Amino acid sequence: MKSIDIWVNDISYQNHSLNMVELKEMKDDEEKNFVFLSSIRIMSSNVVEIRRFGRKRWKIENEGFNVQKNKGYELEHMYSRDPNGMKNHYLLEQISQMIRQLYDKRVKKLKLLRSSIKRMSSLLLEAFRNKVLTGEDIKYVNLTKIQIRFTT
Repeated sequence: MKSIDIWVNDISYQNHSLNMVELKEMKDDEEKNFVFLSSIRIMSSNVVEIRRFGRKRWKIENEGFNVQKNKGYELEHMYSRDPNGMKNHYLLEQISQMIRQLYDKRVKKLKLLRSSIKRMSSLLLEAFRNKVLTGEDIKYVNLTKIQIRFTT
């Protein structure tokens, strides 16, 4: 895959100064163009990072819109004919999706923690069942300084 970056700085738009980078990707005789705007001045030293962040942001926004449209949020359904009502409904959709993402992420971490605690408990139980502690083991444990840290 071949890519070309073209950028322009200091574009005046409604009393703002914008910077733009265009990414052209060519793969198997197919060309794709991506354009990203930034308030950060674009130079050869940061253009790759700026377009990488632009692609990530585009992916997040596109996936979010796809979820809202196709995964139960029924974004295409017209809940109001009033423009303000439509804007308010979309804002509530955004908030509800954010809450759902936070919930899903937390549940995933809790499930992982629960399985880790179960595994640790079963390993400890097996150690108590199968290992006979000797006097040397006890001396070693008493002389060894250890730290146990739990991170989230």
